[in-house]
Amino acid sequence: MSLQDAAILLGGRVDEATGVLTIDLLTRNYGRRRGQLEDGADETFLERGCRLEVELDATDSTDASTFVVDTVTHTTGNSQDADTEELVMSALKAVADVLIPQNEPCPELYDATQDVLQALAGANARWPIVYALWEFELLKSLGLINDLNRCRPAYRHGEQIYHSPRRNKFFTRTEAGAFLDKVVPVPGFLIGGKNATVIQVKQALELSKHIMLRHALPDTTDPEMMTKRDAVVEHVSTLTSIPRIEKPVKSYVADDADIKRRLLATRPLTVSYSITASR
Repeated sequence: MSLQDAAILLGGRVDEATGVLTIDLLTRNYGRRRGQLEDGADETFLERGCRLEVELDATDSTDASTFVVDTVTHTTGNSQDADTEELVMSALKAVADVLIPQNEPCPELYDATQDVLQALAGANARWPIVYALWEFELLKSLGLINDLNRCRPAYRHGEQIYHSPRRNKFFTRTEAGAFLDKVVPVPGFLIGGKNATVIQVKQALELSKHIMLRHALPDTTDPEMMTKRDAVVEHVSTLTSIPRIEKPVKSYVADDADIKRRLLATRPLTVSYSITASR
């Protein structure tokens, strides 16, 4: 059965022996999918990060499945520098390959991925915040930070929120009590705070890395994934500041669905191409 869905092209590779292009997609309703373009499709318009409308076979989730690409949308505008864009997209792809399950719906993670792409393409200097929130949306989709949102009301009332590295639990200041020496503070932008400093973004990325290594990948590690991801953290360390905004940042572990789009100060233009394969 053929199904249609929106997708983001995470990357692709060509088999040296056969010349066949295999592409990796993140779809809104069917999760991460890998497969090949239908014979006759024009590959020239494809680039990492572009948005696609695809037809896919619901019964075939193997790497040999075939995609029919109906349209390709490229995001254009005042692009972030190419080195930063390549760095972030390489990390996102590496983390996605290891941690995002295939064929499982992930609409909120799809939206968070779009926000990363738009922040990069729109020259939004707040991209480090957007990327950190993407990692936490991924952890949320894996069921690893389910109790963080429970602490939101306490944060709104001025309490610092903490994380227990050993138990992977989140606590309010009151709940942490005498165990403050065994917990680490959670940056406020992860639960609806307005802004974040470079140091706070780095703290958030260190926290997500710990959860990934200890709780998402307890029995194995992927050196390439961590190398590419750590390169983003190193790049964030070179920044002097992150611009502030007056309205709250969207926290993907919060409940206010309408805040997310306010995060991006600019909206890039989009251009669509039809590359439907001839039948």
